[in-house]
Amino acid sequence: MIQDKKLSYEYIRGLTEGEGTFTFSTSHKLRRKVPAFALRMHVRDKGLLEIVRDSMGLKNKIYEYDYKRNDGYKRGPQAILIVREFGQLKNIIVPFFYKRLKGNKGKQFNDWLETNQYLLKNKLIDKVSSQLDSLTKISGKVAIGKNCSIKNCVINGPTAIGNDVKLENCQIGPNTSIYHHCQLFDCKIENSVLMDNITIKNLKKPIKTSFLGPHCEIVGTDGKSLKLFIGEMAKIASLSFRLFGNVFAGEILLVSMSAIFAYAVPLPFLFLELLVGLVQAVVFSMLTLVYFTISAMEHGHEEREEAEHIQHIQTEAKRV
Repeated sequence: MIQDKKLSYEYIRGLTEGEGTFTFSTSHKLRRKVPAFALRMHVRDKGLLEIVRDSMGLKNKIYEYDYKRNDGYKRGPQAILIVREFGQLKNIIVPFFYKRLKGNKGKQFNDWLETNQYLLKNKLIDKVSSQLDSLTKISGKVAIGKNCSIKNCVINGPTAIGNDVKLENCQIGPNTSIYHHCQLFDCKIENSVLMDNITIKNLKKPIKTSFLGPHCEIVGTDGKSLKLFIGEMAKIASLSFRLFGNVFAGEILLVSMSAIFAYAVPLPFLFLELLVGLVQAVVFSMLTLVYFTISAMEHGHEEREEAEHIQHIQTEAKRV
């Protein structure tokens, strides 16, 4: 029986180097390959898997299944922890293992991060489902979804573009994937993955080798290039810093007035700061609520998706 309720990060990484795997599986809901992290052990160690899950801050269910290879060798019932949800992969799995795994598992992890390029090159089907203007040029394998507006752009394959995407004066690709509802203006993107509802405007230098999460916004910056890892909480963090700045400025004003004038003179500024603080609390609370609502994602059919991924893990294991 395991006594410790929290494992060290070094222990979890060592366990992953022996029993973990970084893979891809087909999501029937999204109709595309999705990245996944899996940690599989004998069912007698299910309790250990649960502690690993809790130590990493995950909430995923531990599944059980019977594992049998093609040669007839049966390893007995197995327990498996699977992580496929984008937010968990981006915020927990990737930072947890990035540049910390050694040997073959470290190579597998690096290949896993770069497999986006492989999938684009080998699984991409040329299909353009939107009208392009006469100034737009396309080369290589390119797939473009429905209801896209693309004007005066250069798109180099392999590149995949989702539905309802707006591009103007952009150079896209190669090895780039752009998901639904993105808006890109006057920018250059290559070797990158952009999730849904991303806005990028007026970048003088290119974005290279980047992974951008949903609902982020990048406007007008300098530098040779950008290497970014931005998630859904970017606007929440931005609001937090802005609110702190406003409140801090008000406190500085009160301290300055109290130091310059005596007693009664600073009182109007005190009541003004209370009013401003109340307005800020209401406004920023509403903005935070709106951004959290926008960032909320539907997670239906998760049980069926996880069962399908277990079958994929079993199939891949039988090939070993």
